[in-house]
Amino acid sequence: MLTPTARGPAMASERNADSSSRPEYQTSIGSGCWTAQACLEIRLEDKVNEDEAKEFVAGLVAWCHGDSIHEIAVAGADLHIVRALLASGLLAQATSLSLDMDPFSGNALGPKLAETIAASPAAASLTCLNLNGQEIGNRGVAALASSPFFTRLESLDLGNNEIKPKGLKVLIESTCFPSLSDLNLEGNYEAIDQASVTVLLASPLAGRLKRLRLPDVSNDDLDRLYERFGERLDF
Repeated sequence: MLTPTARGPAMASERNADSSSRPEYQTSIGSGCWTAQACLEIRLEDKVNEDEAKEFVAGLVAWCHGDSIHEIAVAGADLHIVRALLASGLLAQATSLSLDMDPFSGNALGPKLAETIAASPAAASLTCLNLNGQEIGNRGVAALASSPFFTRLESLDLGNNEIKPKGLKVLIESTCFPSLSDLNLEGNYEAIDQASVTVLLASPLAGRLKRLRLPDVSNDDLDRLYERFGERLDF
């Protein structure tokens, strides 16, 4: 049993009285804590099977009952945890989901992570999605770019994800991100070539983006990008 060692569920009024100081939800495989009134930070210590993931997330749901959660950040997640979170209802109010991974950790979840999120109706509430360092590659980008659930998404962090020009072209030409205004592609050093820059500059997305973060590009491409994006461009 993954029983909380610090505290169990309590009345919402008790928790909301001072949520910043309440004890963590603590189990043998991980914990949940509040970094701010509306932000839930989850830390996983061990890999889990499907049943353990469901039990852990069910405990989190009970612990958070009655609270408004707008941001969920998970450190050390595996696919079982992600699937359990998506099925749990915790994302019903959340607008931000962060599943970033240290690109040097060797623990990236790969394209299946993107496919799992892209297939879930729970993603429809998101305005911000961070998958930095998860190595989703072109296959994962294709899943995101074809999902019907990202119509509200405003910020997408795909830094350090081994995206190549083909994947970037699919992302740029997708019509599934009508609200996207902030895109991070830093660390995808093979994604940008002359052809993909041309596609980007001609795309409707170029007109909508308020911020675009890219890996290093050639001087010629840099001039073209700055002419189109100006101060919206970041390296």
